[in-house]
Order: sequence, then C-alpha cells, then structure tokens
Amino acid sequence: MKKGRFSFKVFFIALAIIYVSVILGNLLVIDSLQSGWYHSIRPAITPPDQVFQIVWTVIYFLIAGSFTLFYRGSNKKDRTSVISVFVINIILNMVWSLIFFGQKLIGLALFDMTLTGLSIVYLMCLLWKNNRTSALLLIPYLLWISFQWVINYLCLGNL
Repeated sequence: MKKGRFSFKVFFIALAIIYVSVILGNLLVIDSLQSGWYHSIRPAITPPDQVFQIVWTVIYFLIAGSFTLFYRGSNKKDRTSVISVFVINIILNMVWSLIFFGQKLIGLALFDMTLTGLSIVYLMCLLWKNNRTSALLLIPYLLWISFQWVINYLCLGNL
C-alpha cells in the first residue's frame, strides 16, 4: 500500500463491518422498534425517523473514511490501538440499541452513550497525531452522539 492513497478496499471493508453491526443490532431489537414504546417517550426535539436514517448513513461513511485515511498512513503499532478503539466504539454503538430499545433501560443506555462519546473523543486524539483529517471526519459523529445523548436524557423524564 502506498501512503496517502485512498484504498476503496479498506473503505468498503470498514463500511461492511459497521453495517453488519448495525444490521445485527437492529435485528435484535426489531420487535421493540415496532411496538410504539419509543414514540410514547420520544421528546419533542427528536427529529423525524427519516432524519436519523440519513444522518447515520452519512456518519457511517465518515467513520469508514476516517478509518481508511488513518489505516493508509499508519504503522502496525498505531493500527493495533486505533483498531481496538474503533471496534470498542462500534460495539458500544450497537449495544446502545440493545439496552435502549431491547431492554428499555434508558439510564443504562445513557451511560453507554456517554462511553460511546468518550470513545469518539479518545479515537480522535489517537488519530490526530497520525492523520488530522481522519480525526476531523469524526466531528459530525461526536456532535450527533452528543445530540442523541440529550434525546436519551430527555427520555428519562418522559417515562
């Protein structure tokens, strides 16, 4: 691999891993999503469902792009730590759906989302030293998780 060139192979592998986790998470909570429970506690500031689909799609592409830019210019030692944090972040993101929609444990889901946000910040710090563009691509993800943290918090008051 040449440093600095974008690898579509790495990009699509990263994107596939992200989407497998999303699909798996959704399959495990599909009954809860269709039950109407969430709509009964949904705060007024919550955007329409279509907005979530669009924003998450963009964010998944940004995450995969961030990973690809990092991967192309990194050494094996840096890859190990960054890949570990990427994987932890993906797992935390998937687990949130299981906790929030599957188990309806809103407080625990809020804690999970806090950890997800912290993992994004940590990931951005790790990426910054290797590829600043890679780190900056995660800003929309951090902002979206922060907004969703507020929505999750407001759901506690709507129980």
